[in-house]
Amino acid sequence: MRFASRTDAGHRLGQHLREQGIEADLVLGLPRGGVVVAAGVARALQRPLDVLIVRKIGHPWQREFAVGALAEPDVVIFDQTFQWKNPLARAELDGVIAEEKERLREYRRSFTALPCRCLKAK
Repeated sequence: MRFASRTDAGHRLGQHLREQGIEADLVLGLPRGGVVVAAGVARALQRPLDVLIVRKIGHPWQREFAVGALAEPDVVIFDQTFQWKNPLARAELDGVIAEEKERLREYRRSFTALPCRCLKAK
């Protein structure tokens, strides 16, 4: 199925869920593109919208190589299949985690400062 935009996708998904009788107390969106989709779902279901901030934990020597993830409030998950054979890389990982935790907090602050307009009529 193709959509004109993320806004269109959220609207159509929300309509489908409503037609199927799906109920929810809250709709969560993941930044970046997921918040726009979730806003359409929240609007269609007439439910509040919130954001769940997550961050990738990149390998200290190749940051695009994901070895884990952070989520709110204090969730840290590692890829259990990855082997830390180099003790220097493992030691530097703590620094990467600290950086990403700070970015997660900053990101949360930026979303908290925004007013939620998802339920206002168009």
